[in-house]
Amino acid sequence: MQLYISRPGIEGAPLRALAGARRVSLAPGEQRRVAFTLDPRSLSTVDDRGVRRILPGPVELWIGGGQPGGLAPGEAGSLTVTTTAILPE
Repeated sequence: MQLYISRPGIEGAPLRALAGARRVSLAPGEQRRVAFTLDPRSLSTVDDRGVRRILPGPVELWIGGGQPGGLAPGEAGSLTVTTTAILPE
């Protein structure tokens, strides 16, 4: 499974960033719960002065067998960041 994050509307943010990956082997019809933890760095971007910060706004999530828009199945979700923080390097 792969977890991708997009930060629409945040200047300098990548179109999508791989934020986590887990190898999962399933038998036909088998289901398994997979958990990812988002750390502050996963939600941050670097501005034009080189400062890494978390900015408020929407975060789009994609969890699946590949990138969003590809052939692998997956699920979309979202969350909203409501505060600004500067991260130490």
